[in-house]
Amino acid sequence: MPSENWIRRMQKTFKLIWFLLLPFICDAQIRDAQVNLYAIPIMSTSFIRMPSRSSSQEYDAVYFNPAGITALKDGFHLSVNNHFQFLDQRLEVTKLKQLQDQPQNYALQVGNYAFPMMYATYKKKDLAFSFFITPAIGGAGASTVKNLPFGEYPIADLTALSKGIIKTTVDQFHGTDYDNITYDYDFEFKGIAFSPSAQINMAYQINDYLSVAAGGRLIYYITQAAGGLSNLTFNNETYGLSLSPGNYVRSITENVNLQYPELALTLADVLDQLPLELEIDSRQSDFAFTPIVGVNFNWKDKWNIGFKYEHKTKVLLRTDVFDGNDGAGAYVQDKIQPADLPGMFSIGLSFKPYENLTFAAGNRTFFFKRANLDGREQYVKSNYKEFEFAVQYEVFKKLIVSGGATYITADVDDKYFTSVDYFVPSLSAALGFKSILSKRISVETGFLITKRIPTKYTQDVDLFGGLANLVLGSDLPDFISESFNRRVDYEMSGNAYVVSLGVNFWMGSIEQNQRDRKERIERVQSERKRKKEERKSEKELSE
Repeated sequence: MPSENWIRRMQKTFKLIWFLLLPFICDAQIRDAQVNLYAIPIMSTSFIRMPSRSSSQEYDAVYFNPAGITALKDGFHLSVNNHFQFLDQRLEVTKLKQLQDQPQNYALQVGNYAFPMMYATYKKKDLAFSFFITPAIGGAGASTVKNLPFGEYPIADLTALSKGIIKTTVDQFHGTDYDNITYDYDFEFKGIAFSPSAQINMAYQINDYLSVAAGGRLIYYITQAAGGLSNLTFNNETYGLSLSPGNYVRSITENVNLQYPELALTLADVLDQLPLELEIDSRQSDFAFTPIVGVNFNWKDKWNIGFKYEHKTKVLLRTDVFDGNDGAGAYVQDKIQPADLPGMFSIGLSFKPYENLTFAAGNRTFFFKRANLDGREQYVKSNYKEFEFAVQYEVFKKLIVSGGATYITADVDDKYFTSVDYFVPSLSAALGFKSILSKRISVETGFLITKRIPTKYTQDVDLFGGLANLVLGSDLPDFISESFNRRVDYEMSGNAYVVSLGVNFWMGSIEQNQRDRKERIERVQSERKRKKEERKSEKELSE
Protein backbone atom coordinates (compact mmCIF):
# COMPACT_ATOMS: atom_id res chain seq x y z
CA MET A 1 0.00 0.00 0.00
CA PRO A 2 1.37 3.47 -0.82
CA SER A 3 2.48 5.42 2.24
CA GLU A 4 0.77 8.58 3.44
CA ASN A 5 3.96 10.50 2.62
CA TRP A 6 3.84 9.19 -0.93
CA ILE A 7 0.18 10.30 -1.27
CA ARG A 8 1.08 13.78 0.03
CA ARG A 9 3.84 14.02 -2.56
CA MET A 10 1.31 13.13 -5.25
CA GLN A 11 -0.98 15.90 -4.05
CA LYS A 12 1.88 18.40 -4.20
CA THR A 13 2.64 17.21 -7.72
CA PHE A 14 -1.01 17.78 -8.73
CA LYS A 15 -0.85 21.33 -7.34
CA LEU A 16 2.33 21.90 -9.32
CA ILE A 17 0.54 20.98 -12.56
CA TRP A 18 -2.38 23.25 -11.73
CA PHE A 19 -0.26 26.34 -11.08
CA LEU A 20 2.51 25.95 -13.63
CA LEU A 21 1.57 23.94 -16.70
CA LEU A 22 -0.37 26.15 -19.09
CA PRO A 23 1.49 29.46 -18.64
CA PHE A 24 4.73 27.62 -19.40
CA ILE A 25 3.26 26.02 -22.52
CA CYS A 26 2.06 29.31 -23.92
CA ASP A 27 5.15 31.29 -22.99
CA ALA A 28 7.38 28.70 -24.67
CA GLN A 29 5.33 28.62 -27.86
CA ILE A 30 5.14 32.40 -28.06
CA ARG A 31 8.82 33.10 -27.36
CA ASP A 32 9.82 30.61 -30.01
CA ALA A 33 7.54 31.98 -32.71
CA GLN A 34 9.51 35.18 -33.28
CA VAL A 35 11.59 34.29 -36.29
CA ASN A 36 15.17 35.50 -36.57
CA LEU A 37 15.91 36.43 -40.20
CA TYR A 38 19.13 38.36 -39.54
CA ALA A 39 21.06 35.81 -41.58
CA ILE A 40 19.14 36.80 -44.73
CA PRO A 41 20.93 39.87 -46.20
CA ILE A 42 18.37 42.35 -47.50
CA MET A 43 17.81 46.12 -47.82
CA SER A 44 18.07 46.56 -51.61
CA THR A 45 17.66 44.74 -54.90
CA SER A 46 21.28 45.65 -55.65
CA PHE A 47 22.35 43.63 -52.60
CA ILE A 48 20.31 40.62 -53.73
CA ARG A 49 22.11 40.61 -57.10
CA MET A 50 25.52 41.82 -55.81
CA PRO A 51 25.86 40.99 -52.09
CA SER A 52 28.60 43.40 -51.06
CA ARG A 53 27.34 46.98 -50.82
CA SER A 54 29.21 48.51 -47.91
CA SER A 55 31.19 50.65 -50.38
CA SER A 56 28.23 51.40 -52.65
CA GLN A 57 28.04 54.77 -54.41
CA GLU A 58 24.67 54.09 -56.00
CA TYR A 59 21.11 54.67 -54.75
CA ASP A 60 21.34 52.06 -51.95
CA ALA A 61 24.36 53.83 -50.44
CA VAL A 62 21.65 55.65 -48.45
CA TYR A 63 21.55 52.53 -46.25
CA PHE A 64 24.85 50.71 -46.81
CA ASN A 65 27.30 53.63 -47.18
CA PRO A 66 25.55 56.95 -46.49
CA ALA A 67 28.64 59.07 -47.20
CA GLY A 68 28.91 57.45 -50.64
CA ILE A 69 25.78 59.12 -52.01
CA THR A 70 27.83 62.24 -52.85
CA ALA A 71 29.04 60.32 -55.93
CA LEU A 72 25.55 60.39 -57.45
CA LYS A 73 24.76 62.79 -60.28
CA ASP A 74 23.18 66.10 -59.35
CA GLY A 75 19.42 65.93 -59.19
CA PHE A 76 16.70 63.75 -57.71
CA HIS A 77 17.11 59.95 -57.52
CA LEU A 78 14.34 57.51 -56.68
CA SER A 79 14.45 53.72 -56.32
CA VAL A 80 11.55 51.38 -55.50
CA ASN A 81 12.37 47.76 -54.55
CA ASN A 82 10.43 44.74 -53.36
CA HIS A 83 11.61 41.38 -52.01
CA PHE A 84 9.80 38.06 -52.15
CA GLN A 85 11.16 35.96 -49.27
CA PHE A 86 10.69 32.37 -48.13
CA LEU A 87 12.25 30.64 -45.12
CA ASP A 88 12.21 26.87 -44.64
CA GLN A 89 13.61 25.89 -41.24
CA ARG A 90 14.16 22.41 -39.81
CA LEU A 91 14.80 21.29 -36.24
CA GLU A 92 15.50 17.67 -35.30
CA VAL A 93 15.14 16.62 -31.65
CA THR A 94 16.64 13.45 -30.17
CA LYS A 95 17.18 11.85 -26.76
CA LEU A 96 13.94 13.16 -25.21
CA LYS A 97 12.04 10.16 -23.87
CA GLN A 98 8.69 11.81 -23.26
CA LEU A 99 8.21 12.86 -26.90
CA GLN A 100 6.39 10.26 -28.95
CA ASP A 101 8.84 9.74 -31.82
CA GLN A 102 12.61 9.44 -31.74
CA PRO A 103 13.98 11.43 -33.39
CA GLN A 104 11.26 14.04 -33.88
CA ASN A 105 11.37 16.68 -36.61
CA TYR A 106 9.82 20.11 -36.58
CA ALA A 107 9.42 22.46 -39.53
CA LEU A 108 8.71 26.17 -39.72
CA GLN A 109 7.96 28.02 -42.93
CA VAL A 110 7.77 31.79 -43.23
CA GLY A 111 6.87 33.70 -46.37
CA ASN A 112 6.92 37.40 -47.24
CA TYR A 113 5.45 38.46 -50.55
CA ALA A 114 5.62 42.18 -49.86
CA PHE A 115 8.87 43.52 -48.42
CA PRO A 116 8.96 46.98 -50.02
CA MET A 117 11.52 49.72 -49.70
CA MET A 118 11.98 53.15 -51.24
CA TYR A 119 15.14 55.24 -51.57
CA ALA A 120 15.08 58.96 -52.41
CA THR A 121 18.11 61.27 -52.74
CA TYR A 122 18.55 64.87 -53.81
CA LYS A 123 22.13 65.82 -54.71
CA LYS A 124 23.46 69.26 -55.61
CA LYS A 125 27.16 69.93 -55.89
CA ASP A 126 28.80 68.85 -52.60
CA LEU A 127 25.62 68.22 -50.59
CA ALA A 128 23.25 65.26 -50.73
CA PHE A 129 20.06 64.68 -48.74
CA SER A 130 18.48 61.24 -48.66
CA PHE A 131 15.38 59.52 -47.38
CA PHE A 132 14.77 55.80 -46.98
CA ILE A 133 11.66 53.81 -46.01
CA THR A 134 11.85 50.08 -45.30
CA PRO A 135 11.37 47.40 -42.67
CA ALA A 136 14.33 47.97 -40.36
CA ILE A 137 15.56 44.39 -39.93
CA GLY A 138 15.23 40.99 -41.53
CA GLY A 139 12.76 39.83 -38.86
CA ALA A 140 9.83 41.30 -40.75
CA GLY A 141 7.22 38.84 -41.76
CA ALA A 142 4.41 36.54 -40.79
CA SER A 143 4.44 32.93 -39.72
CA THR A 144 1.91 30.28 -38.81
CA VAL A 145 3.16 27.68 -36.34
CA LYS A 146 1.38 24.38 -35.77
CA ASN A 147 3.89 23.02 -33.31
CA LEU A 148 7.32 23.66 -31.83
CA PRO A 149 9.37 21.46 -29.51
CA PHE A 150 9.71 23.89 -26.62
CA GLY A 151 5.95 24.23 -26.52
CA GLU A 152 5.39 20.50 -26.70
CA TYR A 153 7.65 19.69 -23.75
CA PRO A 154 5.16 20.65 -20.99
CA ILE A 155 2.41 18.59 -22.64
CA ALA A 156 4.82 15.68 -22.93
CA ASP A 157 5.76 16.25 -19.26
CA LEU A 158 2.10 16.11 -18.25
CA THR A 159 1.68 12.89 -20.20
CA ALA A 160 4.78 11.33 -18.68
CA LEU A 161 3.72 12.38 -15.19
CA SER A 162 0.27 10.85 -15.70
CA LYS A 163 1.86 7.67 -17.08
CA GLY A 164 4.08 7.41 -14.01
CA ILE A 165 1.16 7.80 -11.61
CA ILE A 166 -0.96 5.31 -13.56
CA LYS A 167 1.89 2.82 -13.60
CA THR A 168 2.36 3.18 -9.86
CA THR A 169 -1.33 3.08 -8.85
CA VAL A 170 -2.66 0.68 -11.49
CA ASP A 171 -0.13 -1.37 -13.43
CA GLN A 172 1.95 -2.62 -10.51
CA PHE A 173 -1.19 -4.15 -9.03
CA HIS A 174 -3.09 -5.23 -12.16
CA GLY A 175 -0.56 -5.52 -14.99
CA THR A 176 -2.56 -3.36 -17.44
CA ASP A 177 -1.29 -1.32 -20.42
CA TYR A 178 -3.10 1.89 -19.43
CA ASP A 179 0.24 3.64 -18.97
CA ASN A 180 1.02 3.27 -22.71
CA ILE A 181 -0.27 6.76 -23.46
CA THR A 182 0.31 8.89 -26.52
CA TYR A 183 -1.11 12.39 -26.90
CA ASP A 184 -2.58 14.71 -29.51
CA TYR A 185 -3.36 18.40 -29.35
CA ASP A 186 -4.08 21.36 -31.62
CA PHE A 187 -1.97 24.47 -31.32
CA GLU A 188 -2.04 27.17 -33.97
CA PHE A 189 -0.02 30.30 -33.52
CA LYS A 190 0.07 33.18 -35.97
CA GLY A 191 2.83 35.69 -35.42
CA ILE A 192 3.77 38.91 -37.20
CA ALA A 193 7.07 40.69 -36.62
CA PHE A 194 7.32 43.97 -38.48
CA SER A 195 9.58 46.98 -38.05
CA PRO A 196 8.73 49.81 -40.48
CA SER A 197 11.34 52.54 -40.41
CA ALA A 198 12.17 55.90 -41.96
CA GLN A 199 15.77 57.09 -42.31
CA ILE A 200 17.13 60.56 -43.11
CA ASN A 201 20.78 61.27 -44.02
CA MET A 202 22.85 64.26 -44.99
CA ALA A 203 26.18 63.76 -46.77
CA TYR A 204 28.88 66.32 -47.59
CA GLN A 205 31.80 65.94 -50.00
CA ILE A 206 34.81 67.63 -48.35
CA ASN A 207 37.10 67.20 -51.37
CA ASP A 208 37.63 64.85 -54.30
CA TYR A 209 38.66 62.06 -51.95
CA LEU A 210 36.65 62.37 -48.74
CA SER A 211 32.93 62.51 -47.87
CA VAL A 212 31.13 62.32 -44.52
CA ALA A 213 27.52 61.66 -43.52
CA ALA A 214 25.22 61.74 -40.51
CA GLY A 215 21.61 60.75 -40.04
CA GLY A 216 19.13 58.69 -38.11
CA ARG A 217 16.45 56.04 -38.41
CA LEU A 218 13.07 56.07 -36.66
CA ILE A 219 11.71 52.56 -36.12
CA TYR A 220 8.31 51.29 -35.04
CA TYR A 221 9.00 47.79 -33.70
CA ILE A 222 5.93 45.58 -33.46
CA THR A 223 5.22 41.88 -32.90
CA GLN A 224 1.71 40.48 -32.75
CA ALA A 225 0.56 37.03 -31.65
CA ALA A 226 -2.75 35.24 -32.03
CA GLY A 227 -3.68 31.59 -31.61
CA GLY A 228 -4.78 29.01 -29.15
CA LEU A 229 -4.46 25.54 -27.65
CA SER A 230 -7.30 23.00 -27.84
CA ASN A 231 -8.29 19.34 -28.10
CA LEU A 232 -5.59 17.80 -25.90
CA THR A 233 -6.29 14.04 -25.71
CA PHE A 234 -4.66 10.98 -24.16
CA ASN A 235 -4.71 8.02 -26.54
CA ASN A 236 -4.23 4.28 -26.09
CA GLU A 237 -4.29 1.99 -29.11
CA THR A 238 -4.55 -1.16 -26.99
CA TYR A 239 -7.94 -0.16 -25.60
CA GLY A 240 -9.02 2.09 -28.47
CA LEU A 241 -9.19 5.17 -26.25
CA SER A 242 -8.90 8.81 -27.27
CA LEU A 243 -10.20 10.98 -24.43
CA SER A 244 -9.49 14.19 -22.60
CA PRO A 245 -6.80 13.67 -19.93
CA GLY A 246 -9.27 13.64 -17.05
CA ASN A 247 -11.72 11.29 -18.76
CA TYR A 248 -8.89 8.98 -19.78
CA VAL A 249 -7.78 8.49 -16.19
CA ARG A 250 -11.41 8.24 -15.05
CA SER A 251 -12.06 5.50 -17.62
CA ILE A 252 -9.43 3.38 -15.86
CA THR A 253 -11.44 3.42 -12.64
CA GLU A 254 -14.49 2.32 -14.64
CA ASN A 255 -12.71 -0.64 -16.24
CA VAL A 256 -10.29 -1.81 -13.54
CA ASN A 257 -11.09 -2.78 -9.95
CA LEU A 258 -8.44 -0.61 -8.34
CA GLN A 259 -7.10 -1.12 -4.84
CA TYR A 260 -6.63 2.67 -4.41
CA PRO A 261 -9.09 4.33 -6.84
CA GLU A 262 -8.99 7.63 -4.93
CA LEU A 263 -5.50 8.34 -6.29
CA ALA A 264 -6.59 7.93 -9.90
CA LEU A 265 -9.78 9.96 -9.30
CA THR A 266 -7.76 12.74 -7.65
CA LEU A 267 -5.53 12.88 -10.73
CA ALA A 268 -8.59 12.90 -13.01
CA ASP A 269 -10.16 15.80 -11.08
CA VAL A 270 -6.97 17.85 -11.27
CA LEU A 271 -6.64 17.18 -15.01
CA ASP A 272 -10.27 18.30 -15.46
CA GLN A 273 -9.49 21.61 -13.80
CA LEU A 274 -6.54 22.50 -16.03
CA PRO A 275 -7.35 25.30 -18.51
CA LEU A 276 -6.57 23.16 -21.55
CA GLU A 277 -8.56 25.46 -23.85
CA LEU A 278 -7.01 28.92 -24.21
CA GLU A 279 -6.71 31.85 -26.58
CA ILE A 280 -3.85 34.23 -27.29
CA ASP A 281 -4.27 37.73 -28.73
CA SER A 282 -1.48 40.14 -27.87
CA ARG A 283 0.78 42.79 -29.32
CA GLN A 284 4.17 44.16 -28.25
CA SER A 285 5.42 47.47 -29.66
CA ASP A 286 7.77 50.43 -29.20
CA PHE A 287 9.21 53.41 -31.07
CA ALA A 288 13.00 53.66 -31.25
CA PHE A 289 15.68 55.84 -32.85
CA THR A 290 19.07 54.88 -34.31
CA PRO A 291 21.82 57.51 -34.89
CA ILE A 292 24.03 56.77 -37.93
CA VAL A 293 27.38 58.18 -39.12
CA GLY A 294 29.49 57.36 -42.17
CA VAL A 295 32.74 58.16 -44.00
CA ASN A 296 33.68 57.47 -47.62
CA PHE A 297 37.15 57.63 -49.21
CA ASN A 298 37.62 57.53 -52.98
CA TRP A 299 40.87 57.30 -54.96
CA LYS A 300 40.72 58.26 -58.65
CA ASP A 301 37.37 56.47 -59.13
CA LYS A 302 39.18 53.12 -59.00
CA TRP A 303 39.31 52.46 -55.27
CA ASN A 304 36.47 53.26 -52.91
CA ILE A 305 36.21 52.55 -49.17
CA GLY A 306 33.04 53.05 -47.12
CA PHE A 307 32.61 53.07 -43.33
CA LYS A 308 29.35 53.16 -41.38
CA TYR A 309 28.45 52.94 -37.71
CA GLU A 310 24.92 52.51 -36.39
CA HIS A 311 24.46 53.08 -32.68
CA LYS A 312 22.66 50.55 -30.51
CA THR A 313 18.89 51.04 -30.65
CA LYS A 314 17.19 50.80 -27.27
CA VAL A 315 13.88 48.95 -27.64
CA LEU A 316 11.45 48.37 -24.76
CA LEU A 317 8.43 46.44 -25.99
CA ARG A 318 5.19 47.22 -24.16
CA THR A 319 2.60 44.45 -24.06
CA ASP A 320 -1.08 44.90 -24.93
CA VAL A 321 -3.51 42.03 -24.30
CA PHE A 322 -6.82 42.06 -26.18
CA ASP A 323 -10.09 40.79 -24.71
CA GLY A 324 -8.27 39.07 -21.87
CA ASN A 325 -6.69 36.48 -24.19
CA ASP A 326 -3.36 36.33 -22.36
CA GLY A 327 -2.57 32.63 -22.92
CA ALA A 328 -3.14 31.68 -19.28
CA GLY A 329 -0.73 34.33 -18.08
CA ALA A 330 1.93 34.05 -20.79
CA TYR A 331 1.32 37.72 -21.64
CA VAL A 332 0.88 40.45 -19.01
CA GLN A 333 -0.79 43.75 -19.85
CA ASP A 334 1.71 46.67 -19.91
CA LYS A 335 4.70 44.42 -19.21
CA ILE A 336 7.95 45.86 -20.59
CA GLN A 337 10.39 43.54 -22.36
CA PRO A 338 13.86 44.68 -23.55
CA ALA A 339 14.62 43.79 -27.17
CA ASP A 340 17.44 46.08 -28.34
CA LEU A 341 18.62 46.23 -31.92
CA PRO A 342 22.41 45.89 -31.71
CA GLY A 343 24.89 48.50 -32.87
CA MET A 344 26.56 47.75 -36.19
CA PHE A 345 29.85 48.68 -37.89
CA SER A 346 30.51 48.03 -41.57
CA ILE A 347 33.49 48.51 -43.85
CA GLY A 348 33.48 47.96 -47.59
CA LEU A 349 36.07 48.11 -50.36
CA SER A 350 35.47 48.23 -54.11
CA PHE A 351 38.01 48.17 -56.94
CA LYS A 352 37.51 48.92 -60.66
CA PRO A 353 40.51 47.66 -62.63
CA TYR A 354 38.58 48.46 -65.81
CA GLU A 355 35.65 50.72 -66.55
CA ASN A 356 33.30 47.76 -67.05
CA LEU A 357 34.49 45.52 -64.17
CA THR A 358 34.05 45.97 -60.41
CA PHE A 359 35.14 43.83 -57.47
CA ALA A 360 33.72 44.45 -53.99
CA ALA A 361 34.30 43.03 -50.52
CA GLY A 362 33.10 43.98 -47.07
CA ASN A 363 32.37 43.10 -43.48
CA ARG A 364 29.47 43.90 -41.15
CA THR A 365 29.66 43.33 -37.39
CA PHE A 366 26.57 43.41 -35.14
CA PHE A 367 27.40 44.04 -31.46
CA PHE A 368 24.91 41.70 -29.84
CA LYS A 369 27.06 41.35 -26.72
CA ARG A 370 26.30 45.00 -25.87
CA ALA A 371 22.56 44.84 -26.55
CA ASN A 372 19.89 44.22 -23.92
CA LEU A 373 18.14 41.05 -25.09
CA ASP A 374 16.31 40.43 -21.83
CA GLY A 375 19.21 38.42 -20.46
CA ARG A 376 20.00 36.32 -23.52
CA GLU A 377 22.96 38.53 -24.47
CA GLN A 378 24.98 36.74 -21.77
CA TYR A 379 24.94 33.64 -23.98
CA VAL A 380 26.53 35.44 -26.97
CA LYS A 381 30.20 34.43 -27.01
CA SER A 382 31.31 36.64 -29.90
CA ASN A 383 29.53 39.20 -32.05
CA TYR A 384 27.68 38.36 -35.23
CA LYS A 385 29.86 38.93 -38.33
CA GLU A 386 29.10 38.87 -42.03
CA PHE A 387 31.81 38.66 -44.72
CA GLU A 388 30.92 39.66 -48.28
CA PHE A 389 32.39 39.35 -51.77
CA ALA A 390 30.87 40.31 -55.12
CA VAL A 391 31.74 41.05 -58.73
CA GLN A 392 29.95 43.07 -61.41
CA TYR A 393 30.59 43.08 -65.16
CA GLU A 394 29.14 45.39 -67.81
CA VAL A 395 28.45 43.09 -70.77
CA PHE A 396 27.54 46.10 -72.88
CA LYS A 397 26.15 49.57 -72.22
CA LYS A 398 22.62 48.37 -71.57
CA LEU A 399 23.26 45.20 -69.53
CA ILE A 400 25.17 44.55 -66.30
CA VAL A 401 25.49 41.11 -64.68
CA SER A 402 26.62 40.52 -61.11
CA GLY A 403 26.91 37.90 -58.38
CA GLY A 404 28.64 37.08 -55.14
CA ALA A 405 28.51 35.37 -51.77
CA THR A 406 28.34 36.10 -48.06
CA TYR A 407 29.44 34.04 -45.07
CA ILE A 408 28.02 34.60 -41.60
CA THR A 409 29.74 33.50 -38.42
CA ALA A 410 27.94 32.64 -35.20
CA ASP A 411 29.27 31.80 -31.76
CA VAL A 412 26.67 31.50 -29.00
CA ASP A 413 26.20 29.26 -26.01
CA ASP A 414 23.69 26.42 -26.37
CA LYS A 415 21.43 28.21 -23.88
CA TYR A 416 20.87 31.01 -26.41
CA PHE A 417 18.87 28.83 -28.81
CA THR A 418 15.10 28.56 -29.01
CA SER A 419 13.06 26.80 -31.67
CA VAL A 420 13.33 29.62 -34.19
CA ASP A 421 15.38 32.41 -32.64
CA TYR A 422 18.98 31.39 -33.09
CA PHE A 423 22.39 32.19 -34.52
CA VAL A 424 23.91 29.57 -36.77
CA PRO A 425 26.59 29.95 -39.47
CA SER A 426 25.20 30.44 -42.95
CA LEU A 427 26.37 30.87 -46.51
CA SER A 428 24.56 32.92 -49.16
CA ALA A 429 25.02 33.00 -52.92
CA ALA A 430 23.53 35.58 -55.27
CA LEU A 431 23.10 36.26 -58.97
CA GLY A 432 21.31 38.98 -60.95
CA PHE A 433 21.42 41.67 -63.58
CA LYS A 434 20.69 45.33 -64.21
CA SER A 435 19.21 46.65 -67.44
CA ILE A 436 19.76 50.29 -68.45
CA LEU A 437 16.57 51.32 -70.26
CA SER A 438 17.66 54.94 -70.66
CA LYS A 439 19.95 57.39 -68.95
CA ARG A 440 17.10 58.09 -66.51
CA ILE A 441 15.57 54.64 -65.89
CA SER A 442 17.05 51.25 -65.03
CA VAL A 443 15.55 47.94 -63.89
CA GLU A 444 17.33 45.26 -61.84
CA THR A 445 16.52 41.89 -60.40
CA GLY A 446 18.33 39.33 -58.29
CA PHE A 447 18.05 35.92 -56.66
CA LEU A 448 19.72 34.98 -53.37
CA ILE A 449 19.75 31.68 -51.52
CA THR A 450 20.93 31.34 -47.92
CA LYS A 451 21.99 27.94 -46.62
CA ARG A 452 21.91 27.47 -42.86
CA ILE A 453 24.90 25.32 -42.01
CA PRO A 454 23.51 22.44 -39.89
CA THR A 455 24.37 23.15 -36.26
CA LYS A 456 24.06 20.78 -33.31
CA TYR A 457 23.53 21.91 -29.74
CA THR A 458 22.46 20.42 -26.44
CA GLN A 459 20.18 21.78 -23.72
CA ASP A 460 18.79 20.64 -20.38
CA VAL A 461 15.03 20.15 -20.45
CA ASP A 462 13.70 19.78 -16.90
CA LEU A 463 10.23 18.84 -15.77
CA PHE A 464 8.02 21.90 -16.43
CA GLY A 465 11.09 24.00 -17.19
CA GLY A 466 12.80 23.11 -13.90
CA LEU A 467 9.93 24.49 -11.81
CA ALA A 468 9.09 21.02 -10.48
CA ASN A 469 12.47 20.69 -8.80
CA LEU A 470 12.18 24.25 -7.49
CA VAL A 471 8.79 23.62 -5.87
CA LEU A 472 9.13 19.99 -4.80
CA GLY A 473 12.87 19.78 -4.22
CA SER A 474 13.98 16.46 -2.86
CA ASP A 475 10.34 15.36 -2.52
CA LEU A 476 10.11 14.78 -6.30
CA PRO A 477 9.02 11.10 -6.59
CA ASP A 478 11.65 8.77 -7.99
CA PHE A 479 9.39 7.42 -10.72
CA ILE A 480 9.00 10.97 -12.09
CA SER A 481 12.73 11.74 -11.94
CA GLU A 482 13.52 8.48 -13.72
CA SER A 483 11.02 9.21 -16.49
CA PHE A 484 12.93 12.15 -17.91
CA ASN A 485 16.15 12.31 -19.91
CA ARG A 486 17.19 15.90 -19.26
CA ARG A 487 20.01 16.17 -21.85
CA VAL A 488 18.43 16.86 -25.23
CA ASP A 489 20.21 17.04 -28.59
CA TYR A 490 19.06 19.35 -31.40
CA GLU A 491 20.14 19.94 -34.97
CA MET A 492 19.14 23.21 -36.65
CA SER A 493 19.17 23.60 -40.43
CA GLY A 494 17.22 25.23 -43.25
CA ASN A 495 17.30 27.42 -46.33
CA ALA A 496 16.06 30.89 -47.18
CA TYR A 497 15.26 32.27 -50.63
CA VAL A 498 14.90 35.88 -51.79
CA VAL A 499 13.84 37.14 -55.21
CA SER A 500 13.93 40.91 -55.68
CA LEU A 501 12.88 43.45 -58.27
CA GLY A 502 13.86 47.13 -58.35
CA VAL A 503 13.22 50.14 -60.58
CA ASN A 504 15.52 53.16 -60.43
CA PHE A 505 14.82 56.69 -61.67
CA TRP A 506 16.98 59.77 -62.11
CA MET A 507 15.04 62.99 -62.60
CA GLY A 508 18.14 65.14 -63.15
CA SER A 509 19.03 68.52 -61.68
CA ILE A 510 17.39 71.80 -62.70
CA GLU A 511 20.49 72.74 -64.66
CA GLN A 512 20.71 69.29 -66.25
CA ASN A 513 17.04 69.34 -67.20
CA GLN A 514 17.47 72.78 -68.74
CA ARG A 515 20.45 71.53 -70.76
CA ASP A 516 18.48 68.45 -71.85
CA ARG A 517 15.53 70.62 -72.85
CA LYS A 518 17.82 72.89 -74.84
CA GLU A 519 19.39 69.86 -76.57
CA ARG A 520 15.95 68.47 -77.44
CA ILE A 521 14.87 71.83 -78.93
CA GLU A 522 18.07 72.02 -80.93
CA ARG A 523 17.58 68.46 -82.21
CA VAL A 524 13.99 69.21 -83.25
CA GLN A 525 14.99 72.47 -84.97
CA SER A 526 17.88 70.73 -86.72
CA GLU A 527 15.58 67.93 -87.91
CA ARG A 528 13.03 70.44 -89.19
CA LYS A 529 15.75 72.36 -91.01
CA ARG A 530 17.06 69.14 -92.58
CA LYS A 531 13.62 68.10 -93.80
CA LYS A 532 12.97 71.59 -95.16
CA GLU A 533 16.19 71.48 -97.15
CA GLU A 534 15.34 68.00 -98.46
CA ARG A 535 11.94 69.20 -99.69
CA LYS A 536 13.59 72.22 -101.32
CA SER A 537 16.11 69.99 -103.11
CA GLU A 538 13.39 67.63 -104.32
CA LYS A 539 11.39 70.58 -105.66
CA GLU A 540 14.39 71.97 -107.53
CA LEU A 541 15.09 68.56 -109.08
CA SER A 542 11.50 68.15 -110.22
CA GLU A 543 11.61 71.52 -111.96
